[in-house]
Amino acid sequence: AAMLEGDQRQVPLRNEAAGIRRWCSPSPYFVAHIMFLYFFMSIGPTAIYQRKAKDLYGGSAEFYYNAAQASQGICATFASPLLGALSDRWGRKPIMFFCAFGYAIAPACLFFFDLGTNRHKYLIFLILFGTVSGLTGAVGANAIYQAYIADTTTSDTRSQYMGRVTGLGATGWILGPLFWSKMDDQFGYHNFLAIYLCVVLIQLASILIIPESVLSKKHEPLQLAALNPLRYLRILRGGYACGRMSDGRTTTSVLRNLFAVILALYTAKGGFVYSLGLYAQERYNFTTDASSLLQTTYGVFSVIGQIAIPFLLTRLSKRHSIAFGVSTGCIAGAVTAIPGAPGWVLFITEGFLAVGYVAFTVCCAVASEVCPPEAAGEATAVMNIGLAITGALGPIVFGVLVKSFLHTAYPGGAFLIFTAIMMVGVGLAVRLPNDEQLADRRADLKRLAEEAACEEADSHVRM
Repeated sequence: AAMLEGDQRQVPLRNEAAGIRRWCSPSPYFVAHIMFLYFFMSIGPTAIYQRKAKDLYGGSAEFYYNAAQASQGICATFASPLLGALSDRWGRKPIMFFCAFGYAIAPACLFFFDLGTNRHKYLIFLILFGTVSGLTGAVGANAIYQAYIADTTTSDTRSQYMGRVTGLGATGWILGPLFWSKMDDQFGYHNFLAIYLCVVLIQLASILIIPESVLSKKHEPLQLAALNPLRYLRILRGGYACGRMSDGRTTTSVLRNLFAVILALYTAKGGFVYSLGLYAQERYNFTTDASSLLQTTYGVFSVIGQIAIPFLLTRLSKRHSIAFGVSTGCIAGAVTAIPGAPGWVLFITEGFLAVGYVAFTVCCAVASEVCPPEAAGEATAVMNIGLAITGALGPIVFGVLVKSFLHTAYPGGAFLIFTAIMMVGVGLAVRLPNDEQLADRRADLKRLAEEAACEEADSHVRM
């Protein structure tokens, strides 16, 4: 019972005999700078990659770039839950390190093999960029960071810490686009890549110095069946993580509801975000600097939204906070769809889209609350697989829709479809459990953990 002191988190590793101090114990804030570098590297150079695609492919740039994003989503669909489950088994740090190493593969090939010189070589880069970053955790990495936060917080404070830490990390979304755009302008494309690889090395070193958050790791041989990523979707079918809420519905149905909210939110939002930069360049002739500033706007409002989560949760329940986040996406779509809207409207759109990320953060927190602690990594990974699935569908579907409406009398028509899908997400969000039902579930998990600890202690005494 002492190992589950007052909540369902894993106790930080301590070794008093070795003289390890309390400040060396895992803290949710330790992962903030890892998340900062994640956003800094994964989002920052996007406008530069898009501009390069536009230079080489002209009017077909949106198709090629969105196809690369779709390949990333397809690969992440299979890799994300596997990475989450492996982090439960081997610890968070090894999987974080693996994911960070994956960021560098495609840019390294672009740097060393000069893949940006013609259409065919750059297509190889786009395929590598999508496939390798998907397999090594472009989406899965975020699940590992959330699992680290879940390991080092209590059930009562998990949503607040996820908001604060993600908000701190999302400052990389603010600084990244501006920094990489200036690096490209000042030093050229090739030197920009060299600087990018140096930042990857900094992140790898940062991961090595943070403490591990998983107390007990499983060292038994890995079975081949465990390598099947679809196996981890069992959490949506019931099984070992299944229980009941106080209103009688199963926790599996809650997880399915959360998963459906994320699908509705990001089927539209994922395609919107990936298409908006090229939409701005095509319709409003945005430069690379203007596109980078658009992404910086997204980062600023992401930070505001994440930091505001503790305040939001004191005013709204978790389910209403999720509904609020999805609703901001509806506003973003409606604003962008206004006929004759000027280019500056896109900055308002990015602000509303970014605040909508609140919904995903709270969804992941609720998923970890309704599951037993040993399933926290899988639960957050399965929520992230929703991102991966929509990352495969959204860019292609909305890329085609945006392109088909772009040169008509109603160029923003595709964004009305976006709004309609988001409204479905709002309806799903209000069906989630309220805060009292979540509190009852946390109490049940605490009681079950204490009973299990007592049974284990009794078995040792009998031996």
